[in-house]
Amino acid sequence: MTGSVRRDAASRFTKASPSAIYDAFVLREAVVQWLAPQGATMEIGTSSRALAGASR
Repeated sequence: MTGSVRRDAASRFTKASPSAIYDAFVLREAVVQWLAPQGATMEIGTSSRALAGASR
């Protein structure tokens, strides 16, 4: 598939406060709870809360 570009998108509406949503993206324990597929486990070795930070 040389030259092709894959783009995936998904959306979900969640009743949550802005602080709860922020925490879901920056707190390691919260990220592994929602990001891993159902039935799977996930471990984040390193993460950075800095602007444009990363997880690994």
